[in-house]
Amino acid sequence: MWAKAIYTSCYLQNRSMTIVIPSKTPYEIWFGKKPNLFHLKIFGTIAHVHIPKELKQKLDRRFKKYMNV
Repeated sequence: MWAKAIYTSCYLQNRSMTIVIPSKTPYEIWFGKKPNLFHLKIFGTIAHVHIPKELKQKLDRRFKKYMNV
């Protein structure tokens, strides 16, 4: 879990404003475009995970409910 926390911290830091150039993010400087942040969710929100046909029976649910952490 620590590895995922460090990865997430680095990911968010690269998409946050910097002190050196306050109007741009490191991502924006590197790639030349603004980062897409619509996929980010708040920790603890409910997420639905799809279960493929091969892993379920005929009357099983098509998704499972999980906590986003």
